[in-house]
Amino acid sequence: MCEDVRGICEGCQLRMKHRGALWYNSLRQRRRSGGRIMRPMVRWTTLLCLLIAGGCAWGPRAAKAPPAPVEITVASWNIEQFDAAGPDDRTFPTRTARHLEMIAETILRTGADVIGLQEIVGPEREGDPYALDQLVAEMNRLDAARGRPASWKGWPTKPPKHFSHIAMAWNDRTLELLGRVTSLWPLHSGYGKNGGASSKEDLRFPRIPLAARFRVRAAPENSFTMVVLHLKAGTTGLRGGLDTNDVRRRGEWEDLLRKWVLDPDAQGELCDRNLVIAGDMNEKASVIVSLMDEFGTGDDVKGRLVLDPSDFSDPAATLLFASGGLKAPRDYTYQGNSEKGEEDGGEKRTVDELWDRKKFMDQILISRSLADAWDGEYRIEYFEKAYPLSDHIHLSDHRPVCIRLRFPAGK
Repeated sequence: MCEDVRGICEGCQLRMKHRGALWYNSLRQRRRSGGRIMRPMVRWTTLLCLLIAGGCAWGPRAAKAPPAPVEITVASWNIEQFDAAGPDDRTFPTRTARHLEMIAETILRTGADVIGLQEIVGPEREGDPYALDQLVAEMNRLDAARGRPASWKGWPTKPPKHFSHIAMAWNDRTLELLGRVTSLWPLHSGYGKNGGASSKEDLRFPRIPLAARFRVRAAPENSFTMVVLHLKAGTTGLRGGLDTNDVRRRGEWEDLLRKWVLDPDAQGELCDRNLVIAGDMNEKASVIVSLMDEFGTGDDVKGRLVLDPSDFSDPAATLLFASGGLKAPRDYTYQGNSEKGEEDGGEKRTVDELWDRKKFMDQILISRSLADAWDGEYRIEYFEKAYPLSDHIHLSDHRPVCIRLRFPAGK
């Protein structure tokens, strides 16, 4: 574009010289004939002003800006013993309809497009509402009240009777479910009449992992598989050796890697180079990495879990803990139940004491292929900042966590 006289393109200059010569010849003729010369001068001045102000139509054009990337937020939340809400809720923590709205609002505030949920409980009695159905309906109600499409879906809708399990909810407007949501039953072992384990150390995944594959609707060339976990609770730190729970969790991580993550045939229709694993891991990331690298039972599982994107320089690195170097108590995803008036070790804690009882247990891992798509931030939704203690103790002892992925926009 021509922005000033000095910036007029060469083509314009040639045309102007040509038209100037014509005008000069016309002026000489008019002078000889006594004719008026104002109209050609006005036309030439107008042409020059238009060229300067508007630019040359035949000059170079500015490059069109590429479309903004499509952002997808992946979240996880352990909603402590969530067995629906209402006047019949008798299981601690009890929840009213107002608390249900707070839980749904907290999820929406994360900006999640898909969220893995833990401790979703089936109804205790016939005819009681299903917790996940109730939660999804409330999320859709809040979205509709704000003029947004009510497009949240959830699975499973009908869990076993009064059993704590894993669930998943997603926004169907932004993510297309490919196939179906699948329980990874082959990872569940050591339970049942015929398959009972000989010791607690051999038990694996009592809460069966859940997996689903999604296509990004606004960037349909991009997809990812999400796996939701809830691992065995354990001590914080290895303290120079492994206890029974450490051995169990090591076995669960090794089975997850060997029998699923590193085995595309086992993944079947869920197989996708882009993989997200999220959930309540009941341990901080650095301890899990040490558990595998220092105490793993084979070289095939060592070096697979890493804490920093630069660690992907190792070809063995497979999954990155997005929480990286975040540490409690400054950053925390869990706070002990003593804040709700429960006894902890036979005694109740004061409010001042409980704020120091914070842990980092909820994790999200991404595959190597998603490292560049991740925006580098690990977000924790501290809902206690939005609600008074008398309310937030009815929500959960965990905080939602989420990461944001950016995919190239569709053509």
